[in-house]
Amino acid sequence: MMMEAAQKMGVTIHQGFMTLGRYDAVWISEAPDISGPMRMSMMGADAAASETLVATSYEEAMKWMM
Repeated sequence: MMMEAAQKMGVTIHQGFMTLGRYDAVWISEAPDISGPMRMSMMGADAAASETLVATSYEEAMKWMM
């Protein structure tokens, strides 16, 4: 169900992990922009806390700094 919802929002979920600590799960996903992940995080906003982190490769970040 979550995978289908993600696809409709343009998000590809690569892997999920159940965790101990501040959050119960971590999802590794990919999207063309932040709108899909933002909509996904808002789907459960009334029932859970979430944090969306945007990541890029080291090589890509170094290109931005040049």
